[in-house]
Amino acid sequence: MTARFVLLGAAQDAGVPQIACVCINCQDVREGRAPAQWAVCGALLDDISRTAWLIDCGPDIKQQWDLLQLSGPGYKLEGVLLTHLHMGHYFGLAQFGKEALNMKGLKVAGSRSVCDFLRTNQPWATCVSDGNFNLQELGAGQCYPLSGSAQLSVTPIPHPVTATGQPDTTETQSTGVGEEAACSVRGKHSAVRSAVSDVDVAFLDACFFDASELPPGRAPGSIPHPLVVETLVAVAGLEHKVVLIHINHNSSLWRQDSEQHQRVVAAGVRVGRQGAQYPL
Repeated sequence: MTARFVLLGAAQDAGVPQIACVCINCQDVREGRAPAQWAVCGALLDDISRTAWLIDCGPDIKQQWDLLQLSGPGYKLEGVLLTHLHMGHYFGLAQFGKEALNMKGLKVAGSRSVCDFLRTNQPWATCVSDGNFNLQELGAGQCYPLSGSAQLSVTPIPHPVTATGQPDTTETQSTGVGEEAACSVRGKHSAVRSAVSDVDVAFLDACFFDASELPPGRAPGSIPHPLVVETLVAVAGLEHKVVLIHINHNSSLWRQDSEQHQRVVAAGVRVGRQGAQYPL
């Protein structure tokens, strides 16, 4: 094994507990019956060069940094790949600015629109001008070497941020020695199935298990993420490749004794767990 993918968080953008929420999951964390769950984030570690890349960087990066150090003691953080600019995927970049770590030359990679946004909006523009960030534009369909043992390929995929004029969304594939991990795959059943079939490990969105978990007044069609019950249909026969991430704070998947969690596990699909490692 020369490269690993470490899951540093598996929760939806706001984590668990979510602010002002009194659902059973959030209350269990506050009252010490369950561990806190951090916003979705991953790290690609190269065990030969002893370097690391973050996949997204959300509001829980301070705690996730400690987990990263445990997973790769002394490894140098080379950069951060941003899949898109929802709050749980990039707010943590502020921790690398002059008010905190003041890191210099950190590679921050994303699509052209992501880089343009960071270059022209505060506080990110100051991090660029001060030399904290070295923006790296990623083109669709190209492969980028991250280290001697891993490379990255990027595929644009539809997501509602595009419709609102915000920077777009990408699917990323991190390739190690004979194995790939696909992150943030969303889309129609055929597109999801095709993406999963092409890799060895697929990290798929699992915001809500079914329509019963949606916020009041929200219809399934208004949610920019597939329901887990839909994903299970889409990946039939490929379940062993799938790890569910980006799980909402109120999801039944956080409770291992729930019928929903047991149904997923029985199908052969894994539920993402902080600190879990996947050899590449």
